[in-house]
Amino acid sequence: MKTIILSGVPALAMFAAAPAMGQSNSTVTQTGSNSSVEVTQGASGGKNSSVVTQAATNGSSVTVNQTATAGATNDSLVNQAATASNSETLVSQTGAGNDSDVDQRGDASLVDVTQDGTANQSTVFQGALSANVRTTVDQTGSRNSSDVGQIGVSSTIDVVQSNDNAGTLGNSSTVDQAGAFSSVNVTQDGERNESTVDQLAGLADVTVDQQGEGNVSDVTQAGLGSFVDVQQDGMTNTSNVLQVGAGSTVDIMQIGTDNGSEVVGLADGSDAVVSQTGTGNRSEVSQAAARQRTQVFGPIYANLPVNENDSATVSQTGADHQSTISQYGRDQTASVTQTGTGNRSIGSGASPVGIMQIGRNQVATVVQGGSDNRSAVMQGTGQTDIILASSSRDNEATVTQTGVGGTSFVSQDGLNNSAELTQGGILNESTIVQNGTGVANSAVVMQGLSGNISSVSQNGGGHVATVSQNAGM
Repeated sequence: MKTIILSGVPALAMFAAAPAMGQSNSTVTQTGSNSSVEVTQGASGGKNSSVVTQAATNGSSVTVNQTATAGATNDSLVNQAATASNSETLVSQTGAGNDSDVDQRGDASLVDVTQDGTANQSTVFQGALSANVRTTVDQTGSRNSSDVGQIGVSSTIDVVQSNDNAGTLGNSSTVDQAGAFSSVNVTQDGERNESTVDQLAGLADVTVDQQGEGNVSDVTQAGLGSFVDVQQDGMTNTSNVLQVGAGSTVDIMQIGTDNGSEVVGLADGSDAVVSQTGTGNRSEVSQAAARQRTQVFGPIYANLPVNENDSATVSQTGADHQSTISQYGRDQTASVTQTGTGNRSIGSGASPVGIMQIGRNQVATVVQGGSDNRSAVMQGTGQTDIILASSSRDNEATVTQTGVGGTSFVSQDGLNNSAELTQGGILNESTIVQNGTGVANSAVVMQGLSGNISSVSQNGGGHVATVSQNAGM
């Protein structure tokens, strides 16, 4: 058993009737064998307080280093239960008014807390069921808050919080981890950023990186072998992720101000990618079946297994935004709403389509308000290695554009498909292409005012096309 206590206070001061200026207090209780406690405290006009309770039977160690300036107190509380044998706790506090609370009960585990600044707060709990886990908390600046609960096996948690300005509100991070062989990484740099992570699954990974002010991220991960990555850079961006499906991936990137993203992934093997740049963008993605990929501002995926009853919703407000959604299966819906100027519901590069749906009973809806907007919808085949033409049917596409200079393209393969386009304003252009050996495809185009162009192409038999221009809308 080894116990070392060093204090910046003269020895006689420890026996004074009243606390002296610069006083440091340390209480150590040890039970068991081969345990080690080392406490080093320095104070100038303030007070450091350290309480260590160690009940491990062998091989555990606690190290606490505290430095305070005038008028402030650093507090450190460490509890190692008897079940935490061969575990280690390291706490280093530099500055004033920092508070660290460590409760360690798992075997062969590590807690490392470093606080450099003022009024930072850290709480770490490692439960009795945890083993071979590691928690690292690094706080620099002022008024950062970190709360960690860990009961998994062979898992890691890393939290890094920093800001430059004394007296700020700081950042807040809460992590609860119950999965085995999983990891959580949270990085916050700025003020008033908030991150909440609930990780319930094994073999999973969550990464949250917040830069700026007032960003909020909430991640709940319950899918085995899944991954979540949230990147926020700017101000007052909000991201909510609920991931239940196994083997799933969610990637969120928000750059700018007041962007909002919500992803609900209930499907095994599903992927969702959301990228928002600018101000006031809104994106909603919901996946509720096996192996569907939904992309917002990203390439379109193909050759995917059939799934059902999936939906993807994207809403964007502002200028020059882009949205891309792809779905493969049956009974799926995709909805895009864009308000502003120069928005695009189209892809890029080799994938120029904004909404691609391959399968049956699928519904695509695009609503664009403003001017110079672009929309492209493809339903059916178009690629012979994906699905037979006879398997694509009963799809619906609805496009509404209000404003000036809008362009819409709709392509449908198969039978019993319907396309409806409404354009209000002037100088709009519409193209509808329907191919199929079957019958009963229908196309309806309504264009208001003047200078609009409409093109409808239908191959096969029994099709219906209706075009109304200068409809007085």
